[in-house]
Amino acid sequence: MPHSNQAEVVIEEPEKEVNLPPSLQLDHDTFLRQLAAFHKERGTTFDPAPRVNNKTIDLQKLYRSVLVDGGYDQVSRTQKAWRKLAHEFHLDSKNGAAYAHQLKTAFYKNLA
Repeated sequence: MPHSNQAEVVIEEPEKEVNLPPSLQLDHDTFLRQLAAFHKERGTTFDPAPRVNNKTIDLQKLYRSVLVDGGYDQVSRTQKAWRKLAHEFHLDSKNGAAYAHQLKTAFYKNLA
């Protein structure tokens, strides 16, 4: 039983080591320009500023977050991983499932 004068020890999980692709080493505007060019070449629509719960989603931040968590397929396989990401984007937790789905959709339409 710990004494009241002992400090609590907190063990933090080490950060995941990820080799980021060159696209994430670009400044934000260049990232979006290259992404727009990619969509134009493919003939697909591109929304550079998708919104979830009236908040604009930073696509570069979303792309990075999903890559750090293992990629689209891994995040989609992991239970409540999209909800965790929605929380990281400060989306309302009481509608977490709906916002997680919208975030996943924004990723799929613009970044997959």
